[in-house]
Amino acid sequence: MPQHRKETIEDYQTRILKVLVHIQTHLDELPQRDELASIACMSPFHFHRIFTSFVGEPLHQYIKRLRLERAAKWLSNGSDSITDIALRTGYETPAAFGKAFKQHFQTTPSHFREQQLSYQYENINFSLRVRKELTMTPSIQTLPEQRVMFVRKTGSYQDSSPQAWQALFGFLAKKNVPLQSVEMFGISHDTPSVTEPDKLRYDACVPAADDFKGEGEVGVQTIDGGTFAVFLHKGSYQKLNETYNNIFSVWLPQSQKELRDEPCFEKYLNSLFTVPSEDDLQTEIYVPIKS
Repeated sequence: MPQHRKETIEDYQTRILKVLVHIQTHLDELPQRDELASIACMSPFHFHRIFTSFVGEPLHQYIKRLRLERAAKWLSNGSDSITDIALRTGYETPAAFGKAFKQHFQTTPSHFREQQLSYQYENINFSLRVRKELTMTPSIQTLPEQRVMFVRKTGSYQDSSPQAWQALFGFLAKKNVPLQSVEMFGISHDTPSVTEPDKLRYDACVPAADDFKGEGEVGVQTIDGGTFAVFLHKGSYQKLNETYNNIFSVWLPQSQKELRDEPCFEKYLNSLFTVPSEDDLQTEIYVPIKS
């Protein structure tokens, strides 16, 4: 009996992960419960309760939060009007969008944008004063899409990242997958200044075989291809956020590039079987841009 229960939980994890991947790749739409229940191969009658128990918040609230947090990123990094952002987020009027935004973030969209612009200005001045470097020079690369297996953990990135990798490596070891040369990618879906720490989503990813369909907490998703600005971060993973801050508040405003509505991802270049000093760690940061 205990073994049967374990297999049932793993099966439900696999199904819910498929739903989460579908939601994040169709966020411009408003998926219906029956459609998502069908993806999860679950009864529509019970799907909502199962989703809430696994994800930690109701389906409608989860989708609404992701759409509002994406709108907050648009306010921070783009020049679109609040009216345009309201319509793209699925609200019929700026007033309805403003009410929902203020309810979630405790501030208006216009004030939120002003705060972010002020932060960017201060960060540019900080770079001028301390680092004396306003130019970050990425390589521009065009990549094909990449199918990956992944483990998702939520929480502060400092905690969720090692938890996700530990779970994924444990799964690979059980499957006798050689780890010596496996490529390692990380996706930090959320912005810490926008999303609450306990809801930050981190995916530890490695390339997936064509026939892998997901198993337990190990799901499958596709990292979209396209054009990327690729930055090399050297040093501690704990300082990755500093590099991200420079990319978005220093490089991006000066680059005249436009972002695509997809998450950045990281590629960890150091071998899993070497333990260099933190100064020797190298990480590529892939920022999706419009070509």
